[in-house]
Amino acid sequence: MDSTKPGHALARIRELVAELAMVVLGINHQRISDEMSVYFIANLRVHDPALYERYLDGFDEIFSRHEGEVVAVDEAPAVLEGEWPYTRAVVIRFPDEAALRRWYDSEAYQQLAQIRRIAADGFIVAVRGE
Repeated sequence: MDSTKPGHALARIRELVAELAMVVLGINHQRISDEMSVYFIANLRVHDPALYERYLDGFDEIFSRHEGEVVAVDEAPAVLEGEWPYTRAVVIRFPDEAALRRWYDSEAYQQLAQIRRIAADGFIVAVRGE
């Protein structure tokens, strides 16, 4: 396309104005995704409670070095649909994915997580939200 044509220049000006408006109004998509909270959600089935207690005994010391906030721990959540084969639900909020990864990927937490993996099974996900 020939950028010297008036129609092309006008279209480009419209694009730039729209981008500028999004930035001014705070609708910058990159900024929104970077600033969204991220939730660590674990649904666990604890099959060795004594060993899981060892995991919990070490959790707070490691977790306190990071930016997360434990939002909920429930051993009997209300099941609204489907079946619940787990014995524990955990929700932890982090200010962003980088903060979650600094905690979760840290050498200290991964060593502790080895105990959890032996004591319990289930699934863990990271979910973006507000």
